[in-house]
Amino acid sequence: MQPELKLHKKYSRDEIAKIFGEENGQGGKWVSGVVPVGDNSVALFITLNKKPFARRHQYRDGFESPKILKWQSQNKTRPDKGMGVKHIEETPDTTPHHVFVRTEKGESFTYCGKVKYNSHKGSKPITIWWELLDPLPKKLYEKFKNATGK
Repeated sequence: MQPELKLHKKYSRDEIAKIFGEENGQGGKWVSGVVPVGDNSVALFITLNKKPFARRHQYRDGFESPKILKWQSQNKTRPDKGMGVKHIEETPDTTPHHVFVRTEKGESFTYCGKVKYNSHKGSKPITIWWELLDPLPKKLYEKFKNATGK
């Protein structure tokens, strides 16, 4: 079952959890940036301005173009185990990855759609380049690009 998400609409984590048929309680998996949802989907939650975060959580995420997202996995993730394999071997049909982005902590997330794996390098964390199936509108791309200071 595909969730009913509207491209480029803003959502809270609670709203996203409900769309995927889950509860967003205090703590648990919904506080993470990588959330397995439904039968085989993954939700990626990205905050672009990392300055308020602890150094170990200042991942280098950002849009390189309206269609390419550079994203870093959690520090423990390897390309040959667990979630790393799920990211790298995904396809939009087998393991859909849904991307939710906000510029600052405390804001709602903008749904940027599904992505497909493009390439990766490294381990602990893995840097992955995702290709958005639907490119960002120019205004939204500029907003997100400016949030990362690029």
